Amino acid sequence: MTKYPVKHAAAELQRAAKGDVTAVHPSGGGFSFRYSYREVTLSGGTTRIRSREHRFEDGKLQSEEFDATTDGAVYHDAVKVTQDLVTNQVDSFVKLFSAFLTFSRAK
Repeated sequence: MTKYPVKHAAAELQRAAKGDVTAVHPSGGGFSFRYSYREVTLSGGTTRIRSREHRFEDGKLQSEEFDATTDGAVYHDAVKVTQDLVTNQVDSFVKLFSAFLTFSRAK
């Protein structure tokens, strides 16, 4: 038995006429990306907010940076809101499985 039991016929290459081939160029450049970074820190009673964003769209690279300080209460408010969002998501997730737990069934 041969190594390759099926043999393909050799294909002949033909040259295309000049008017037969058209080049297709993607609209919008075909490639884009976006990178963003945000940081909120508390130091000495003041909140520092830093943000950085880079994006490449339509063949242009754009960058934006932001750095500011504000009252310390802003940090505490941001942490509280984040904790509430996470708590609500975990609560919703646990409620999906609470029907399968023995202690949650009504007696």
